[in-house]
Amino acid sequence: MGKLSVILLVIVALVAAVPTMAQGNTTGQLGGSLIVMPELFERANSAFTAGNYDQAAVDYSLFIYLNPTFSQGYFNRALNYDALGSTDQALQDLTRALNYTSPSSQFTSNVYLARAQLYLQQNNLQSAMRDLDASIEAYPEAVSSLSLRAQILSYLQSYSEALNDYDKLIQLQPDQTGHYLDRGIVHAQLGHSDEALADFTHAIELSPQDAEPYALRAQYYSSIRNFADALDDINNAIDLSPNSGEFYLMRGAINASVNEPAAAADDYFQWITLNRTQQYVSQDALTRNQNFTVEMAPGWVYNIPFRAREGQTVNITASGVSQQQPVDPLLVILGVNGSPLVADDDSGGNMAAFIRNYVIPEDGEYTLVVGQAGGGTQQGDVAVQVDLGQD
Repeated sequence: MGKLSVILLVIVALVAAVPTMAQGNTTGQLGGSLIVMPELFERANSAFTAGNYDQAAVDYSLFIYLNPTFSQGYFNRALNYDALGSTDQALQDLTRALNYTSPSSQFTSNVYLARAQLYLQQNNLQSAMRDLDASIEAYPEAVSSLSLRAQILSYLQSYSEALNDYDKLIQLQPDQTGHYLDRGIVHAQLGHSDEALADFTHAIELSPQDAEPYALRAQYYSSIRNFADALDDINNAIDLSPNSGEFYLMRGAINASVNEPAAAADDYFQWITLNRTQQYVSQDALTRNQNFTVEMAPGWVYNIPFRAREGQTVNITASGVSQQQPVDPLLVILGVNGSPLVADDDSGGNMAAFIRNYVIPEDGEYTLVVGQAGGGTQQGDVAVQVDLGQD
């Protein structure tokens, strides 16, 4: 329904508010104003909700021509323009809506919120924040506006101001898990360990079947090097959401931190498998010393065989070619039976993966898997350096 769909569905309420008019009646009452042809407004709303945006644009424009001071008409046409991708026209209509009598303070708040969201699409942060302030001033209980402003303040690292907004949100909606998670993240950024853990824990208590609160608390525990509690939480998250690849990536990093390379390899390979979109299997085996480059995109995986003997020491590095925003490569070695043996994500520095001094356990054919983790850009070249050592 367009980029403004996060706004309260005012249009639905407006449609419901239109009285049933006898055929031929040309005037009605809507939003406290005498209007001409309210059935035209209803028809435009119906076309919009059905996704027939071109027809809705025609009907809204005709209705506004007949009712040029009706603020709701401009607001609804703005939603329709946004659905059509006409951001400038949507902004113009939202400004017009603010120039005429509003049916309520909540409606005014929604208009400012809608315009703030469009300004964000244009990277006009200053205007967006000004409109969010106006939205909240018009209607202090505007949850969507408070939430968006808090997110922007967090992005700007204005954490104390963000906390004020999250405190208000929790007062307004004390049972909303997301508010506690967001506030917990801000407390974590400020180094408020007790407060962060209290918020994450309260979110878990509110939504014990939701994996996300466990994962966020696991991430925080990991950041303060409490790996035992981090592992407990990420295990709970995986139990609740076993197909969420990012949880395996997180657990892989935790297992690597506590020197459990086989468990980390299993997790990293599970992440690669769950997120795989294309797989390339090389017909040529790796030589003892070899450098090559692969093109990487989201979910792409390269499987490259190599033969090795027991006791060989293997070193393999993979790094993004771009120095400014490189791909974040991930390396896994599969054993002769296809199971993951060892893996690495970022130990090479600057998101480079580096499998160091891995000793081959038995003679046979192995597979080098080159994929990508969650950081960096999602597309680009990855340079791979292979040294299979001596047997």
